[in-house]
Amino acid sequence: MSFIVRLVTLYTSVFSIIRIPLKKSFLCFFLYLIASSASFAQTIQISGVIQDSLSLDSIPFATIYVKGTTYGTASDYDGTYELKVPASTDSLWISSMGYQTKIIAIPKNKSAVKITVLLSEELSGTEILIVPTENPAYRILRSVMDNKRNNDKRKLSGYEYETYNRTEIYVNNISQEMRERKIMRDVAGILDSMKTLVDAQGKPMIPVLMSETISDYYYRTNPTQAKEIIKAVKVEGIGMDDGSVLSQVLGSTFQDYNFYQNYMNILGKDFISPISESWNIFYEYELMDSLFIDSLWCYEINFVPRQKQDLAFTGTMWITDTTFALKQIKGTINKDANLNYIDGITFTQNLIQLSEGAWLPSSTHIYLDLEDIGKLPSMVATFYSNIQDPVVNQPRPNNFFDQGIEVLEDAREKSPEYWNKIYEDTTRKTDPAIYKVIDTIRNLPIIKSYVELLDIAINGYKKIGKIELGSYLSCYSYNNIEGNKFQLGFRTNTDFSKKVILKGFVGYGTRDNRLKYGGAATFILSRKPWTQTGVYYKYDIDQIGAPSEKLTNNNLFLAFTRWGTLRGPYYSRQVGVFFERDLTKNIMPKVIFRHMWFDPIYNFAAYDSEPTASYTPGLVEKFQTTELIFLLKLSYDEIFLQNGNERISLGGKKWPIANIQYTAGLKNVFNSDYSYHKLQLTIDHSIRFGIIGRTNYQFTVGKIYNPVPYPLIENHIGNQTFFYTTAAFNLMNFFEYSSDQYASIRIKHDLDGLISNRIPLVRKLKWRFFLTTNVLVGSMSDQNKNLLAPTTSSGEPTVKISSLDPARPYVEVGYGIDNIFKCARIDFIHRVTYRDVPDISKFGIKLSFRFII
Repeated sequence: MSFIVRLVTLYTSVFSIIRIPLKKSFLCFFLYLIASSASFAQTIQISGVIQDSLSLDSIPFATIYVKGTTYGTASDYDGTYELKVPASTDSLWISSMGYQTKIIAIPKNKSAVKITVLLSEELSGTEILIVPTENPAYRILRSVMDNKRNNDKRKLSGYEYETYNRTEIYVNNISQEMRERKIMRDVAGILDSMKTLVDAQGKPMIPVLMSETISDYYYRTNPTQAKEIIKAVKVEGIGMDDGSVLSQVLGSTFQDYNFYQNYMNILGKDFISPISESWNIFYEYELMDSLFIDSLWCYEINFVPRQKQDLAFTGTMWITDTTFALKQIKGTINKDANLNYIDGITFTQNLIQLSEGAWLPSSTHIYLDLEDIGKLPSMVATFYSNIQDPVVNQPRPNNFFDQGIEVLEDAREKSPEYWNKIYEDTTRKTDPAIYKVIDTIRNLPIIKSYVELLDIAINGYKKIGKIELGSYLSCYSYNNIEGNKFQLGFRTNTDFSKKVILKGFVGYGTRDNRLKYGGAATFILSRKPWTQTGVYYKYDIDQIGAPSEKLTNNNLFLAFTRWGTLRGPYYSRQVGVFFERDLTKNIMPKVIFRHMWFDPIYNFAAYDSEPTASYTPGLVEKFQTTELIFLLKLSYDEIFLQNGNERISLGGKKWPIANIQYTAGLKNVFNSDYSYHKLQLTIDHSIRFGIIGRTNYQFTVGKIYNPVPYPLIENHIGNQTFFYTTAAFNLMNFFEYSSDQYASIRIKHDLDGLISNRIPLVRKLKWRFFLTTNVLVGSMSDQNKNLLAPTTSSGEPTVKISSLDPARPYVEVGYGIDNIFKCARIDFIHRVTYRDVPDISKFGIKLSFRFII
């Protein structure tokens, strides 16, 4: 089981790293020697590999040179090198950041020689020579800043290219104790029979994921838009039935690492580039050498973070001496950075200059090493990408970018001949045995069983052929109305149909002795543009204080609200139809027509019109309403993935996402009792504030026109549980305040180590600090207040509702610690206003859990 848990941990890490950007891996780097024809005739061809003396791992981008001359080169990503030197040369110097410089002798009287060089790690306590003059690297860095705009690919009006992306994930360093467990014995038997996949120490590696994609990538600068057409996909992974989502995630859209940006989002964290505008604030630099890289004379500069816990890189970069452009870079994020589960990440990138002056990453290689946990085996992941045939300054028209990611229908059906042609480029060639090993392992019965259990735990459904049963969160609950409630639901999957989705549930309460049930049918009319329609029917219990409609994205919190005492419970019967279609990539409308029955299970009564001193209207104790709802989503750079029959939003990159909703209540349509209008605007946004951190906020404003009973206005969601949720005001009681016009803002600011990285104990624990603020301004009109009847028709007092003073906002502020035990978060919250209300909490501590990197 530990092996599978380990696999899930790495999968999550991988999806995090590629869910943000990535770009290409690394070709070989050559240095051409300029010499006279006479001396050229008397040369020695030297080749070999540079390795770590202890681990025997290859060392990329090590510098190999003849001291005092211009003869030199750098090792490629695999640590290999080639160099021609004059026959009179007696020694080579080899250096790499973090290692001791080594001098090796060159054999005489040979025209070619292969030399393997083992470098030892640099010893600590090395003497530091303090030079009173300015650091010579600073002059070069200032020139990099002066030329940054000309060298950055973002100066181009547009560019496009074909890209190849490969992702590999392996389990290695398997102890003998692990090999003796049942799950590992079966896997090890397969590896022993194949005898092909070993690491640098000759130990077996277990491949768990292999993915290759061929895409055409398009980018337009003004306005900023990107599109990827995935032409070919080859993917095998343990625990993956369908590679459709994976192929989109592992394509080029999420693989755009640009060191010319001030910050690079990696694993959900913003890392400072060594050539950011604030370079001298966050980094120390050392000019090491200068040499030819691909016939370009380059400065070799090492860089390290001034604070080792900062989200920054350690490594080496090569800067051209004429344009002061980034030619190559190797940067490592080590375990000192405040990251979970990650021992280190190494980026290597090679760039090429275009005729227009800007530089494009021609190849990128990323190596991710998962943190060792106890006796569990180690895991590593590698990402490689390169580009071909770039075309620049010929931007495609705006409508070309309407669909950000497009997977061709035959992308997963490419022939072996197609892939063999791809592999003719040696930089794209891979070992076909890897696919065979993964396929064999994934079909082991014990692996299938563990994968199935984890799938149920993560998704909440048990797959049985063409349908899935669940969700387990709603299978059982207990509350004061229903008593013991048992429920079972189902949904169809893509094995049933790729155009029709059926869902349903049936439940029963032992106290109210009522059967609850519902069903829905959705029809996907088109995937480009995304178009679907559907119909649904539902009969169930709901709550005014915690409406299920507003908690669909908070399943755990929603499940907890169905336990104990229900807040404003009522039987809800609802039938509706909907239609949605993307007009453009940025404009997504949806229309819903529905009819609802409200049948309260608590003391509720409302007047059917506003009473006066001389007139007492009739009472309404249950009602019906018919609504026509128009929803419009506006987003500039939102990214979507298609997961089978679902479309998943990954949110926006830089720009806010706006949702506008207009609701019209249609009186006398299907016996509806009320006519009204509602309008609401919600804006979600995430903003980076440099070293200060990142702020996420949600702003909402709304108004309900025309007098209606309070179940139809905005009943603000409170939270009287021990758990924190972003959907509620966490120190407000359930059903405490209602409004017919309102505005709110919810803010969370992550400090990103600004404070925690500078406190030794906190830094060691990898805790993270954050601040929160929730503010609500609201009011209720006298018309709506007057509709509330004091008693029911039987004389029972009705539930009272309260509203806010429009001149006095509800405010709660908080602070907290995240990443406790790498999964827990504690919020300390203060209720700043309305503290004199009976039976409220002025201060609260809330707990929540999430898996974060």
